[in-house]
Amino acid sequence: MKFVVKHVGQSGRLGCLSGVDKRLGEIFETPLLTMYTRGGSVPHITHEVLQMITKENLLLQMPLTTLMSAYSSIESFGKGLSEFVGLKEYPCYVTPQDPATETPTGYNVSNKVAVWTRNGKRTVDPVKYMNMIEEMRPDMYLALCDGDTDSGSSKKRITKSVQRTLNLFRECYRHHQESKVLINAALLAPIEGGYDLHARRVFSEEMAQYDVAGYVLDGLHTNGAEAEKIKFDTIEPVIKECLKCLPKEKLRVAHGAWNPCTLIKLVAAGFDMFDTSLPYLSTERGKALVFPYDQNMITPNTGPNSVKNTDHYEISLEDSIYAEDFKPVLQNCACLTCKQHTRAYIHHLLKSQELLGRVLIMIHNLHHYLEFFKSIRRAILNDSLDSLCFLVQTQDHDS
Repeated sequence: MKFVVKHVGQSGRLGCLSGVDKRLGEIFETPLLTMYTRGGSVPHITHEVLQMITKENLLLQMPLTTLMSAYSSIESFGKGLSEFVGLKEYPCYVTPQDPATETPTGYNVSNKVAVWTRNGKRTVDPVKYMNMIEEMRPDMYLALCDGDTDSGSSKKRITKSVQRTLNLFRECYRHHQESKVLINAALLAPIEGGYDLHARRVFSEEMAQYDVAGYVLDGLHTNGAEAEKIKFDTIEPVIKECLKCLPKEKLRVAHGAWNPCTLIKLVAAGFDMFDTSLPYLSTERGKALVFPYDQNMITPNTGPNSVKNTDHYEISLEDSIYAEDFKPVLQNCACLTCKQHTRAYIHHLLKSQELLGRVLIMIHNLHHYLEFFKSIRRAILNDSLDSLCFLVQTQDHDS
């Protein structure tokens, strides 16, 4: 895998990711949105519908937590993860934890990391992890790590996280260097240290010595909806401390369901890759993303069903105010859902507990987020990322 920075603006940078094993001729533009999956498929979306949502190149993010129960079958299949799940045309990226599901804290021990599956807790050591990675044959993967820290973590917990992750990473790195199966796979290094600036600096300096494809900012939250609440101001000192120690030419990744404004500021800080865990979480709670990312999406806030939301980037279609609202989910949206269905219809589906309700919301949310990233890339090129951030914060849209 090869990552190249193509343009550095006043805020943020544009690049391209190429040379992934299954699509040697394909190029992924960054900032890149990886497609979050559960059990090897995009939640609520079939393969055929995914191809209708977008014709873009997609990099699938596959959390190990959602794959553990199928590992013996993957191993017996013997052709790798992408072929096993029927998505061989898409490159895949494996992570130890699930960015959309809160990770229980306090269960990592010695040289093992707790991985929470639908059947409960499983512990994974670096040898077992790397054996699984070799069987899955991903195009990219994150080394096993202890990211069990957040803003409330004690110094003792941070120290354990840092030391354990260093030991885990060294073992994963050694195995990666010796593996013939993973010769074309890209290894990403985690960056730990919680909110302790000294720990972050020391850890980043250590990771900078290894020949890896990129770095993943970890340990700022314990996944799930918690990440949505994080304001950029609280993590900015940590980010600056990490980035000043890491090579500028390497890929930088920030997992999690960041709210749109925080995500834009992470892009401005120099991060290159994110995931679709926010669209998934919004869908799970029956909410549709409606924040504007283009001036054409701003409409007068009028009418009986036009309200201001506290969570201004999404609306709850389970709310009774949409029972007789026959407008599309979002005016001027070109997604399959908005072209053919109304808020009232989706409200009815949700209240009736029909599976189609969340399918339609997920189609809209994924389309909306993919278009949002196109706007981000245009804004970086035009040095207008600050204006985009202001636009996204605008609540005076037709909700």
